[in-house]
Amino acid sequence: MAAPLSNAPNGHGLDYDKHFSHEELPSRCVVRFFPSSVLYGLYSFITAPTVDTTSRTLDERIRFAALREPPVLWDLRDDLSRVLFRDLKRQITGYDLTRFTTEPPTPYMKLFHSRLPWYIEIRTTNGVGVTFYDLFSQVQAVLTSRIKNSDFYNNEITQAERGKISRAWKERCQYNQGEMSQGVKKVDYLMRDCIFVGLARGRDGTWEMKTRKV
Repeated sequence: MAAPLSNAPNGHGLDYDKHFSHEELPSRCVVRFFPSSVLYGLYSFITAPTVDTTSRTLDERIRFAALREPPVLWDLRDDLSRVLFRDLKRQITGYDLTRFTTEPPTPYMKLFHSRLPWYIEIRTTNGVGVTFYDLFSQVQAVLTSRIKNSDFYNNEITQAERGKISRAWKERCQYNQGEMSQGVKKVDYLMRDCIFVGLARGRDGTWEMKTRKV
């Protein structure tokens, strides 16, 4: 049996039994949708997407569908070792992350989320296709990176929105001064909608990140 990935710090503690309970489905599997016009005209400073004309099918473990349980849960504030797959019912291993994200495999994926004013570009590290490890590790790398001053102070973001992002930053840091000294990170722009529940096909070869409220 493959060894589980090393345990991350306690973090924000998603629990499999709690979040995948069939009894709790009606109240716990509501996914937040945000139209592209919401939140400070977020796409006004995003470059045009790369077009992928190939028909690809997402792996079932990350394929979001509105009328079923989420196939995956991951608090995006936490390490990728805390990813939970519904069908596994155990901690993930390195072997679990060797699967390709799509069939046929794709060397490149461009992700977007309606609350993020950036695309997240995922590239294969094996020369064949993007794997789960490529996806999760590169999403983590982007979302844990610090923002620039110009990302926070600009005409597209209102004072109220800055306040919500600041609250998300403080909650993520649990008001720890050491953590807070590292500044606001891109994941804070998701505010409380930071539980990853899968991907869905977008336009022009892009993929939409689906999240729900913590």
